[in-house]
Amino acid sequence: MAGSKEKYYSNILVGIDTSLSVNQSELEEFQNELYHMHRTGHDIEIVLCDTEIHDQFKYNPREPLKVTGRGGTAFQPIIDLYNKNQRKYSCLIYLTDGEASSPIGARGSILWVHSSVSNINDSLPGKCIKLN
Repeated sequence: MAGSKEKYYSNILVGIDTSLSVNQSELEEFQNELYHMHRTGHDIEIVLCDTEIHDQFKYNPREPLKVTGRGGTAFQPIIDLYNKNQRKYSCLIYLTDGEASSPIGARGSILWVHSSVSNINDSLPGKCIKLN
């Protein structure tokens, strides 16, 4: 008898640091990571933020990432959004260069993905990795 498999799809919130300290090659790195995350079959919601949230949308691999912002850096706006909507999202993945102070009151599963040319900011809550 054939069995049935139930597939679990998570809804991932991905924050992208669009501050001026993130250069174009880092943004291309982030877009590549998004594409590979999407290929795993999960729903991805993107939030673009520098010191404030500029855009929020469902990821579409066929559309290029249109970066808005390009000011300073603050992690707090996306952390606040994630904290308010933890039932909606499985986790938060934050793509960044890590050049900002640690946010206050971060809860839940957070993964900080630092670009390949940045240094890891160990003061951030959650797990931190660096792209190769």
